[in-house]
Amino acid sequence: MKIIVLFFSLLIVTNSFAQDVTTTELGSKFYLGTNFYSNITGDKNLGMGLKVSLGYNITENLSVDFSSGYMTSFTDPHTNSYRVQDESGSDYIIETHKLGRMDHQFIPINLSVNYKFDLWGVQPYTSLMLGYDYYLNSGNFTFSSEKKYESTNQLIESSSGLYNEIFDTPKAGFASFHMGLGVGVLVPVSNQIKLDFSFQRFSNVNSIGVGLNYRIK
Repeated sequence: MKIIVLFFSLLIVTNSFAQDVTTTELGSKFYLGTNFYSNITGDKNLGMGLKVSLGYNITENLSVDFSSGYMTSFTDPHTNSYRVQDESGSDYIIETHKLGRMDHQFIPINLSVNYKFDLWGVQPYTSLMLGYDYYLNSGNFTFSSEKKYESTNQLIESSSGLYNEIFDTPKAGFASFHMGLGVGVLVPVSNQIKLDFSFQRFSNVNSIGVGLNYRIK
């Protein structure tokens, strides 16, 4: 709900800038788009991929498009440690959990509503996106854990292996719903082709994209 409210806030702001701008002729109703995306979130949910979209211009400013493609993501190996008091209260237990790199390949399926306007020869736009990510792999990764007494470093228990059901991570055939916001700008290079530079945010994952937008006659 917050994303939807933010989208309409962006739409109002962009519309206020567009009121004194002369829009260009709409042209073709349908268009094709292709974009290469790379995540810039940090050590988590890194990845890249390609999306292809088919869109329809409802009005000069409002359009909808359907997109899909192939994306990858991974989370770097990381270690978490916890210090808890034992039952007797006389010592502490150190718990250490290590997770290996987690790799995923998935197919994104998105429906986007876009609002754009003409400004100084280019077309800035905002987008509201809904869709699913369909995972192709099982999300296998290595893990290990151990417990030790802090004072003596005595090992209490340990385990290691590959992914199993105790971890909540996407598996092959799993689909997760997502909602996101995007902003971008279309830069005309001919009567039919525009460069597409965009920024998107899905579920705390930030992505930048570059691609082409082609009008279908």
